[in-house]
Amino acid sequence: MTTPASSLPALQSVVDIEIPGLESYGNIPVRIYTPQGDGPFGVTIYIHGGGWGALSIDSHDRICRSMTQRSGHITVSVGYHLVPAAVYPTQTHECYAALEWVHAHAATFNGDPTRIAIAGDSAGGNLATVTALRAIRTPGAPKINLQVLIYPMLDYYNPERDSYRRYGKGLAVTTELSKKVYDGYLPNGFDAQDSYIFPLRMPKEDLARMPPALVVLAEQDILVDEGTEYVQKLQEVGVSAEQVIVPEVQHSFLIPAEEEEKSQSAMKVIATAIRNAHNTPKDVKA
Repeated sequence: MTTPASSLPALQSVVDIEIPGLESYGNIPVRIYTPQGDGPFGVTIYIHGGGWGALSIDSHDRICRSMTQRSGHITVSVGYHLVPAAVYPTQTHECYAALEWVHAHAATFNGDPTRIAIAGDSAGGNLATVTALRAIRTPGAPKINLQVLIYPMLDYYNPERDSYRRYGKGLAVTTELSKKVYDGYLPNGFDAQDSYIFPLRMPKEDLARMPPALVVLAEQDILVDEGTEYVQKLQEVGVSAEQVIVPEVQHSFLIPAEEEEKSQSAMKVIATAIRNAHNTPKDVKA
């Protein structure tokens, strides 16, 4: 469903550009959403979900507009290349390239390179976590002040998890679909301990250096347990991590129009976390 233009949040500008990507795949489309005001603004890099092989900047346009308007910060939405044309690790490198580009060029779109957050939903939540992980492992990398993960895919599909047993059939994301998505994304012979694939498995020494996190989960979702486990692991090593479980909703609840009320309620929490991470106290109403 397309949101009527008259009901979209009022922003200063929405601009589509392309940024340099990997030589073998070409440029990366990004969409830059700028809020009303003078700036310079903090910047949130947003990575859309879709199982690495579906959806786009356009499918998440309403989410990014709302996040920009509510937070009062710029949102840069990243259009990484999709499965099957591109498989792991292409998407991880493209998202990290987007982080480096935002940091290097923030001043050109009235952004503040010292105030960067990263966010993503579902497979995009995986890529957001992986981008933050790559940043802490890379000398001289841009600093990420906050990771906002929305029903993220953080570990391999696991039918033995309680949440898979409860919600693995008949809902938005099933056990069968999760397996299919991972099978499409991962090359043959992948390393099951590769933290850039399964960030839930990252070593404690990396967990301890990760940015503070807000993890927003859907109650009726096979991924709710691994999201909870990630929050617990961060907290155990002293990283500030907050968990919000939205009741009576399924995976991808931010997108459907029928979940607008709960979506916007979650967006308020997300916007507040972004403002707090960037020391921006002003609350911007939708």
